[in-house]
Order: sequence, then C-alpha cells, then structure tokens
Amino acid sequence: MTSPLPVWRSCPRAGGTTVLRLSNADILAKSLTLPLAAQPELRQVLSFEMDRETPFTPDELYWDHRLETTDRQKNRLSVRLMLVPGRASRHCSEP
Repeated sequence: MTSPLPVWRSCPRAGGTTVLRLSNADILAKSLTLPLAAQPELRQVLSFEMDRETPFTPDELYWDHRLETTDRQKNRLSVRLMLVPGRASRHCSEP
C-alpha cells in the first residue's frame, strides 16, 4: 500500500493553499487512463474530466493526482486520482 499523499485545494478565504494529510481510508481514489498528450496540462485535463469521472465538480472537492505509468507505445497515461469530498472544506475556514 502506498503512503498517503497531500491532497490540496486553494482556499481563497484563507488566502493561500491548505494541505491536508489524510490516511488512505479517508481518500476516495480512482484510476484513469488518458492520452499521453494530456501530460503537459494534466491537472487542467483532470479538472475538465471531473464532471465525467465523479459526481462532483472540482470546486466541491479537495483533490490531487499521481502519475502512475506512461506507456509511450500505446500513447497512454495511467493516473491515480485522489479525492476528498467538500465536507472537508471546514479546513479552509479562517482561524
């Protein structure tokens, strides 16, 4: 089992970036296969794919990703998408 990754989202009210360190049990994860051409703008591509791949919009989640494999022969990327639903947004409130 891999160690948990920070899952982040910009928090405008807090004026910066919040980093949550969560256990694997707290993170919803999904593997995606994307065209190799998506790699240079992978975060933006994943943001666009969010509506198709989850019942959430990017603004309703904390999320991040990990590039798992690159298959240049098949022109494909394997990406692990890690999600935390917006109810965790309490971490973005002002102190």
